[in-house]
Amino acid sequence: MTPPPATPNTPPPTPVTPPPTPEIPEYPISEPPDPNDPNSPDEFIAVDEDGTPQGRYVKKKMPDGTNKYVEVDTDEIPKGVTTLPKTGGASNNFYYVAGLMLIAMAGFVIKRKDDCR
Repeated sequence: MTPPPATPNTPPPTPVTPPPTPEIPEYPISEPPDPNDPNSPDEFIAVDEDGTPQGRYVKKKMPDGTNKYVEVDTDEIPKGVTTLPKTGGASNNFYYVAGLMLIAMAGFVIKRKDDCR
């Protein structure tokens, strides 16, 4: 019995995974879906011709029984922490004192130089 022929150590090809589909469907802003169609999504993102998101819309039931898409405000202020965190920055007082001391020493040296003349 003969051994199988030697093959180079190449890894098996990795399968190509398709990009994930967005959880919220996107529709052109000029052609939104019919909200009264039973197969229409409960929410969608409107995009312009370049694919830039222009707003998120949610299906709302109107008093007359029909459905309508209403834009959701996506620029809301996040709830939670209302103050900025401390970053550990040092106080500037040390630099002010050091600068004043350098100015005072320079003034002392200049005055002494003038007195020697």
